[in-house]
Amino acid sequence: MFDAYSRYRVLHELMALLEVAIARASSSDASRLRETRQFIDGLCESEAALDAALSMDELRRDVLNRVRRALGAGLSAIASGDTLTI
Repeated sequence: MFDAYSRYRVLHELMALLEVAIARASSSDASRLRETRQFIDGLCESEAALDAALSMDELRRDVLNRVRRALGAGLSAIASGDTLTI
């Protein structure tokens, strides 16, 4: 049960980060970020997030890289790892 909580927490944090980024991104970048958010939401809805083969660390890195690319210099800094610094 605690493993499920930690996995869903990561997914919900990533969706929140994506929502903030979508509001600040250009329309084309926002569209791509929206697709990523929908993918993560689908993981939650289908319970695929519980699959041990799904690496939360890899997913986090992928989402942070997508946000960095979309926002470029629009955000002063997104720290490496799993923290966001503005």
